[in-house]
Amino acid sequence: MMGQAMIHQSTPQAIFGNYTDALRQSGFVVLDRYLDAHTVQHLIDSVESLEADGQASRVRRGTAFARRNLLTLDFVQTLIVQPIVKELLDTLAPNSLAVRAILFDKTGRANWTVPWHQDRSIAVRERVNAPGFGPWSTKAGVIHVQPPLEVLKQMVTLRFHLDACDADNGPLRVIAGTHHRILDQKEIADSTTAATQTICAVAAGGLILMRPLLLHASSAATIVRHRRVIHVEFGPPSLPGGLRWAFAES
Repeated sequence: MMGQAMIHQSTPQAIFGNYTDALRQSGFVVLDRYLDAHTVQHLIDSVESLEADGQASRVRRGTAFARRNLLTLDFVQTLIVQPIVKELLDTLAPNSLAVRAILFDKTGRANWTVPWHQDRSIAVRERVNAPGFGPWSTKAGVIHVQPPLEVLKQMVTLRFHLDACDADNGPLRVIAGTHHRILDQKEIADSTTAATQTICAVAAGGLILMRPLLLHASSAATIVRHRRVIHVEFGPPSLPGGLRWAFAES
């Protein structure tokens, strides 16, 4: 599904409500023109002005191509409190909080393939031995854990595209309808072999909405140019078992 919206305008919730069924059934929605050109350029300037953070950044051939812990940055906080973003979340995931943000950028110096997977880890403030949580890991100095299915099903990811991304530029590839449960490796292999994948081509300023358990992957770009994406995950206001989100007041 495609839609048009501008970040500086207020869009009625009824328009966003049209995407609720698609997100429920398919696990993803593409909004082709979500941010206006001014906002996109401001975000690009902000991204390009970042200095490499030795802990949060990943560097290949001298170029930072990914950065974690973006929710600590002012320009990301400004983006996610825009009215159009809040209205969208109020429709699709009421009362949700931004809980993690990551930057990806495929370039000529950093071009990679991501295999089929589900996003199953969340960032938390400290380790608590709560039922159903685990295994544990640490990424860029932040504790991560795989939560129970009930938590993951309440989450939604917004992927803000700052550059046009087509079939030649390492786009997100997804398999619709695979977001309802946690799959083991055999189920992932079977799903990706038998199912038809969708290539999520999107214009500069576009937005991809997805559930974290949606099976997704991306290939290396064949025509290499920037593919800057600000990936922001939203979750429920609180976690069970005494756990707290790493980047949200909960």
